[in-house]
Amino acid sequence: MTETFYWYDYETWGRDPWRRRPCQFGGVRTDAELNPIGAPLVLFCRPTNELLPEPEACLTNGLTPHRYWNTARGAAECAVANHHFDGDSAAAPHQCHEAEFAARIRHELAWPGTCSVGFNARHFDDEVTRMLFYRNFYDPYAHAYQNGNSRWDLIDVMRLAHALRPDGLEWPQVDGRTSFKLVDLCQANAIVPTGRPHDALVDVHLTLALAKRLKTTQPKLFTYALTLRDKDVVNTFADKPAPFLHVSGSYPPEHGCIAPVLALGRLSENPNAAQVFDLRHDPAELADLSVADIRQRLIAHSQPPHLRIPIKQLRTNTVPMVAPLNTLTPAAAERWAIDRTLVELHAQRLQQLLPTVQLKLREAYAQSNTAAATAIDPELALYSGGFLPAIDTALFERLRAMTPEQLATHPFRFKDQRLPTLLFRYRARNWPESLNEIEREEWDAWRFEQFTAPVANDETAIDYYLAEIMRCRQQCGNDSTQSAILDALELWAEQVMDAGD
Repeated sequence: MTETFYWYDYETWGRDPWRRRPCQFGGVRTDAELNPIGAPLVLFCRPTNELLPEPEACLTNGLTPHRYWNTARGAAECAVANHHFDGDSAAAPHQCHEAEFAARIRHELAWPGTCSVGFNARHFDDEVTRMLFYRNFYDPYAHAYQNGNSRWDLIDVMRLAHALRPDGLEWPQVDGRTSFKLVDLCQANAIVPTGRPHDALVDVHLTLALAKRLKTTQPKLFTYALTLRDKDVVNTFADKPAPFLHVSGSYPPEHGCIAPVLALGRLSENPNAAQVFDLRHDPAELADLSVADIRQRLIAHSQPPHLRIPIKQLRTNTVPMVAPLNTLTPAAAERWAIDRTLVELHAQRLQQLLPTVQLKLREAYAQSNTAAATAIDPELALYSGGFLPAIDTALFERLRAMTPEQLATHPFRFKDQRLPTLLFRYRARNWPESLNEIEREEWDAWRFEQFTAPVANDETAIDYYLAEIMRCRQQCGNDSTQSAILDALELWAEQVMDAGD
């Protein structure tokens, strides 16, 4: 089987990949030498009438939902007003509802032998894809591992190169720290965008160009990073009682986003998650803490830096960047404040304390999982609701092939209680004309709940949305382009609030 890479990116209606749905997709397939194969793909997803986008996201990507609300008008406008590809007719954008949007994307990502690649994909684009497939009755995970498929994230590979083999590339500095933003990295390395940044296909071309530059300047590192797609390779680090290097954006940039770590074992319910301890720190304090203190301090965002426990979760199936400790040069060790002697001392001390530490951590993780087990919207319960039963997923292909009229009358008997809600919203978003009068009332009632639900400072979602537009207006000043986007967002609020009348 010939391996290919599919480079892709989403633009979304907000920063939360679970709640804010995608509005644009761009993708390019290449061979193993990163030469393009076939035409690029650009898709726009038609918004639905329960959507309230984040105004800041719209100002960033230049997209507004009303532009795609009317199919005929939207198709013309997205082709003329929103794309800048120097006459690249092969990348002519296509507008569609979410069911088709998901089908077209899955066709590309699930093609046998495909490695799907993005920039910061692990924390964002991969999550968008999973939620998109889940809502539209596809297996959320299979495209990334079946038929010889895999995934990769260039941002972590760039962090690995910066920490261990920085020669050949320029590393942009912002406020005294290295920036790993795609636009900053490309600008520092004279990679010029082919259109407006934060357009999905433009960002894909930037990601691909940056990958080519890295492959040319650091070919051995590039090839090594690709081997980490195999979780068995990562497991040789996670299951070994010896220090190794872990690169992650969760480590401070001033420390090179890298840490010498020792694996503590697999202590949570996830068999693909190993906990690792940053050996810059003395593990003695960990043994003295109570289970309650450990559980509280593991919630890093709620703690000041000096109280956080230096433990990270290494997910072996998400292509983490790990490397042998001996790949750290003396210059890099000095630059990133890694004292090899101290690392070995802390590793020995931690191995002596390991039984006690493991016992406390297992209990802390178990308590955290129990506390997190609360009821949530079925659309957001991809992870908390467990894997979908095989008896239900066996119905998905038939379900997707049905006409809207068939979907409206077929007596599905799902075992998983999330799926009836997903099916109703699937119909309402993609084929609202198939809803009967009672179903339309139910859909409008649910939309009203979303608009009037409290979201921040006891403001309702719609009030917060309008307040954000006003805040953005104050920041935009006399910028006519941004003012036009905010005008369109106000018009959209009126449109969706009136949609149920």
